[in-house]
Order: sequence, then structure tokens, then C-alpha cells
Amino acid sequence: MMAALRDMAHGLLNIATMKRKEAKTPRENNPTLADLITTVNQLTRDEQLGAYIVADLINSRKVRLEGQFHGRKVVVS
Repeated sequence: MMAALRDMAHGLLNIATMKRKEAKTPRENNPTLADLITTVNQLTRDEQLGAYIVADLINSRKVRLEGQFHGRKVVVS
């Protein structure tokens, strides 16, 4: 079951890369790890799948963490 959820999470993240046509605008605030988890869980409506997606985003470096979690790997158990 866990392997199936992990594969589903990985499949959801394999989307074509979009090119940006405009410059990035500076953020007024820096999103937190809690914000990332909350947003993913709202989109998946399944906390375990959300955990696998967040772990994959962080471990594949698609999302960069700052502060105390900078450079850390995430393991879902």
C-alpha cells in the first residue's frame, strides 16, 4: 500500500516543466514548511499521500527549505 501511494505521489509530480515569461516577483513573506504541507494536503485530501509528495518535492530539490530544515532530507515512515 505504501509503495502504491509513493508511486502515485511520484506520478503526480512528473509534469512538464513550464517556462516563465516574466521575472519572478519578490515574495512579501517566506512560506514555511507548514504552509507547504497544508497546501499539499488541501490538494490531495489524503495526509499520507501529501506526506509522500512533500518529501519528494524536498528530496528532489524542487522545493528548497531555509532555516533549520535547510539541506535536510525527508523520510516518510
